[in-house]
Amino acid sequence: MEEKVLGAYADGSEIRYIAKCFDITEEEVTAILHNYREKSKFKRSFTDDFKKLVAERDLKFSRRQIAQELGINVATVKKSCEQFGNAVKDKAVSDNLYTLVKGVDNLDVCPTCKSHKINEIESMADNLNTKGIYCMDCGDEHFTLNETEEYKDDNDEIQVRVIGTLVYKVNFEYLEE
Repeated sequence: MEEKVLGAYADGSEIRYIAKCFDITEEEVTAILHNYREKSKFKRSFTDDFKKLVAERDLKFSRRQIAQELGINVATVKKSCEQFGNAVKDKAVSDNLYTLVKGVDNLDVCPTCKSHKINEIESMADNLNTKGIYCMDCGDEHFTLNETEEYKDDNDEIQVRVIGTLVYKVNFEYLEE
């Protein structure tokens, strides 16, 4: 069963699809993957077979998602891909560099994992210097941008006013190295 699950995982099947196909739960699929990860540890690294599995999955999924699924660091995924797959992830259209986080208007906690273990940072988005955070727990980076609108004042001059704050998540897998 493990071999079939690992094969489907490497081929790029969604975890829920793997679970459905093999009539097991998603938790059992994740347990098989984590067990394989543990068996594949070699000194302070992983076996070549494990790295190849990661590199194959990289063709269809983001490196951050692979890291979360396997419970490993994104840097480990990157190194595996450099060794056995694509050293540089294909660049996506610029629309994928950042993802709008809906329903969040401040960065008091990490929007991804709700952790308070955050560091304030300055971030760059479309050549604008913005305020942001880096989460020490999940490794995500978020930043804020003011949402503005133009209006004409009493003298018929165009002015700009802030109407809200938007929060974005940085998609590291699409940033140039």
